[in-house]
Amino acid sequence: MAESTNISGPIEIKDSSAERVAFELMKFIRNAGVDRQDEILELYARCLITSKNPYLGLEKIKKSAKGG
Repeated sequence: MAESTNISGPIEIKDSSAERVAFELMKFIRNAGVDRQDEILELYARCLITSKNPYLGLEKIKKSAKGG
């Protein structure tokens, strides 16, 4: 995996896009205290699963996140 990424031009992320949500959530995770990072990373994982498989529903995602 790359340690860094270089971007040579401007990027546009639309306000209502999945990319915007992911970007804002990663900023939130980065700024969270160490004591909350596990909880927030679990939220990120749930968001990712939901965006890739929206038909699953929240209850199945919660169960899967808890190892069930």
